[in-house]
Amino acid sequence: MTPGTNTAPAITAPYPGLRPFERHENILFFGREEQVDQLLDKLGESHFLAVLGLSGSGKSSLVRAGLLPALEGGALVGAGARWQVAELRPGDGPIARLARALRADTPWGQAGLDDPDALEEKLRRGSQALNWLLGVRPLGSPSTSSANPNSASPPSPASAPGQRLLILVDQFEELFRFHNQSEAAAFVALLLAAAGHPDVYICITMRSEFLGACGDYQDLAEAINTGLFLTPALAPEQLLDAIEFPIRLPGFAKEGQQAEVEQDLARALLADAQGITDPLPLLQHALLRLWNAHEKDGGDGVLTLARYRELGGLQQALNDHLDAAFDELDPEHRRIAEVMFRALTEHGGGLGNDLDDGGRDTRRPARVGDIALLAGVGTEAVATAARPFRQEGRSFLMPPVGQGIDADTTLDITHEALIRQWDRLKGWTADEGEQADLYRRLADAARRRAHGQGSLWIDPELQIALDWREKNNPGPAWAARYGGGFDQTMGFLDKSLAARATRQAEEEARGKREIKRARRVALGAVLGLLVAVGLALWANNERGRALEAEQQAETSEEARTRALFDSALTHAALLARVEDPMEGPPGAGQDRDPGCRYPPRAPPCPQSPGRLPGPPGRHGGQDLRRGRGDAYRLGPVPRWPHPGGRR
Repeated sequence: MTPGTNTAPAITAPYPGLRPFERHENILFFGREEQVDQLLDKLGESHFLAVLGLSGSGKSSLVRAGLLPALEGGALVGAGARWQVAELRPGDGPIARLARALRADTPWGQAGLDDPDALEEKLRRGSQALNWLLGVRPLGSPSTSSANPNSASPPSPASAPGQRLLILVDQFEELFRFHNQSEAAAFVALLLAAAGHPDVYICITMRSEFLGACGDYQDLAEAINTGLFLTPALAPEQLLDAIEFPIRLPGFAKEGQQAEVEQDLARALLADAQGITDPLPLLQHALLRLWNAHEKDGGDGVLTLARYRELGGLQQALNDHLDAAFDELDPEHRRIAEVMFRALTEHGGGLGNDLDDGGRDTRRPARVGDIALLAGVGTEAVATAARPFRQEGRSFLMPPVGQGIDADTTLDITHEALIRQWDRLKGWTADEGEQADLYRRLADAARRRAHGQGSLWIDPELQIALDWREKNNPGPAWAARYGGGFDQTMGFLDKSLAARATRQAEEEARGKREIKRARRVALGAVLGLLVAVGLALWANNERGRALEAEQQAETSEEARTRALFDSALTHAALLARVEDPMEGPPGAGQDRDPGCRYPPRAPPCPQSPGRLPGPPGRHGGQDLRRGRGDAYRLGPVPRWPHPGGRR
C-alpha cells in the first residue's frame, strides 16, 4: 500500500518503528495535532521557532511529520502554501551544510548558477549575506533558464509568486558539540539575520539540556525565548491514538477486512508504557514487529496480545531485536560494530567540562571515515557492519538502507531509546566512560607534569593505566574524542613506567644487600646459638657432676658420722670400765706432793703407748691415735681438779 502522493516514497507499514517520522509519513502521525497548532502560532509570530525537549522526546518527528505538512497545506495564515524547505544538521561545518541544503533541496538554490562551494563562499561574507542574496534574486523570481527567451524549459517553481523559505536545523546542539566557536557564531548570526527577512522562517530542534550554552551567542537566547516550544510527553489518550489509528488507514487490511489492534493488546501496550521516559518509539517498534510478523504469516489484519507476549514486552522486544542484528555479523564485523556503537554513543557526563547532559547516555553522530580510523579498517568494512542495523523493519541506524555510505557519510543512532534499552550497548558505553575518565585524568596529569606542577604516576594508578593501554590499544583518533594530547599523554605514561623500573631496580639492589646482611646476621645468630647450646650442655654436665660429688660427700659424711658415733660409744664404754687413773693403785697417793694442784701423772699403760687398756681383743689392739678411719685418737687424759677431790 502507498498512501499519499505519487511522488512520495512507498509506505509499506502503518508504523515507522524506532526511527523518527519522515515528511511523507504525515498520514501515520497521530496524537500531536494540538501541538502542531501551537508550533504554527509560534512560527508565525516570530519567524524563529525553537523546538526543545529531552533527547528522544519526538522533536524531529513533530516538526517533520507535523509542522512541515501543515505548512505545505497552507495552515500558517498569511504565509500561503508555497514553501521551499532546506533541511540540515549543522555538524562541524554548518555554513557549508546550509549551502548544500539550499542548493539541493530548494528550487531557489537549484535555479542559481552557483555551485555549493560558490554559494558557501557568498554566505560567509557576513550575517546579512543570505538576505542580500534573496534581495538580488528573490524566491519568486524566474530562474536563469526561464529568463532565457530561447529556453524551451517550463517556468521553474521558484518563479511562482508567494514563495516562502523555511530553514530547518535539526539537532542544533551539534554546534556546541564540535566546539568550532567562530564557525558556530557566524552561522548563528546568519540565521538570526535571515529570520528578519519577510519570506524566511527559521526552525531549530535542540535538546533542552543545551539551552544554557545558547547564552554564549549574541541574541540567540533572546530569539529562543521568543519562539520557544517545549515538547511535552504524550498523554495516554494520545498514545492510544498513535496505536490504533495508523493501522485503520485504507489499504493496510486485506480485502473485505478491517485491520486493527486488539483491544487487549492496546491496553497492555499502554500499561507497559507507563514509567518509560520515551514510550512512543518503543510502541512504534513493537507494533512494527507485530505487523511484520502478521504480514509474514498472512494474518487477517488484527494484531493480537498473544503475539505481543511472545516478544517479551516493549523493552525486551527491542533488546532482542538488536541482539539478533548483531548476531548476524561474523566475529570481525562484530568487533567493528562494537567500535561503531561506542563512537556513536556519548557516555553520561562525557560531553566536556562545560556542558551538562544530565548523566544520561546520548547519541553522538560520527563520520564513517572517523569510525573506520578508530576500528583500523576501511570504509566498506564499517558499511558492512552497519548494514544489519539499517535494514527495512529495523532502522536502528541512519541513514536508512538504500542510501549509499562513504567516508563523509554521518552515521547516527535513530533514537536514544536504543541506547537505554540495549543491554549490550549499555555495557559498552559504561566501559567507554571508564576508559574516557581514565584517559582524561592521565592527560591532565601529563599536562601538569609538562608545566612543572605535577609528578609521574606510581602504582596502583600506573599499573591500571598500563593494563588499560595493553588491553585497548588506544590511538590518536580515539584520544581526540576526549581532549587529544595523545603523544604527550603516552609519553608521560612511558616516563612513569621507566621511573618505576628504576625504582624497582634500586629496591631490588637494596633488597639483595639486605638479604646479604640478613644472612650474615643469621649466620652469627646460628653460631651464637650453637655456642650457647654447647655452654648449656657443658653447664648441665658440670651441674650433674657437682650433684654427684655432693651426693658422694653426703654419703661419706654420713658414714663418718656413723663411725664417729660408734667410736664415741665405744670410748665411753671403755672409760666406764677403767679404774680411776687419778687414784692409781693403793698407796700411790702417799707419795704425792701436798702442795701440787694437780695429781701425779699416771704411769703409762704397760701394754703399749697410746693404746687403751683392756683385755686383748676387745678393741682389737687398735691404735686410737690415728686419724680418719680409726675410732678416736686419745692423748693424755688431763686431770681436772674437783672440789670433792674427784675427777
